[in-house]
Amino acid sequence: MGDVLGRVFAAFFGCIIMFIVPIMLIAQKQDTIRQSYIDNAVVEFVDKSKVAGKITPEAYEKLCYDVDTAHLLCEINITHSSAYTVPTEVIDPDTGYHEIATYRVDYTKEEILNVLYPASGDNRDYRMKNGDYLSVEVKNISPTLGTRLSRLFQTKSSDITLFTSYGGYVGNNMQ
Repeated sequence: MGDVLGRVFAAFFGCIIMFIVPIMLIAQKQDTIRQSYIDNAVVEFVDKSKVAGKITPEAYEKLCYDVDTAHLLCEINITHSSAYTVPTEVIDPDTGYHEIATYRVDYTKEEILNVLYPASGDNRDYRMKNGDYLSVEVKNISPTLGTRLSRLFQTKSSDITLFTSYGGYVGNNMQ
């Protein structure tokens, strides 16, 4: 009786493995395709914003639409870093030599969205200057099917499996 029960269990286990493994491979392939799609959307948004020297409401909405079409719950973080220099005290009065202090100010997504969509209702562009740095990060906040299935075989698996980070310096724009 034990031999028959073992064979039934082995056949049942074999059928489950033959079903789960192909589904897991297909789900992981879908994750790869989604990652590539989100990568392309972020690169397009950042590159257009860098060249134009501004973030337009239309460009931001297109980024959100492109990320949403991947059918995942994703979090989008945008950071704009602006550097400015301030001359400090004069070190050599004869030559007028003085040191320069450089400061960097970071603007978060909320601050950028407050400029793009003000309370007055008139959408405006968010302007940047040459030499500023714009970066965008997108990460999923809910586990994908591939992540859920991989948890069957791996106990330690993160929910964040799709992550994109891209940025660059704003330059050569005519403002």
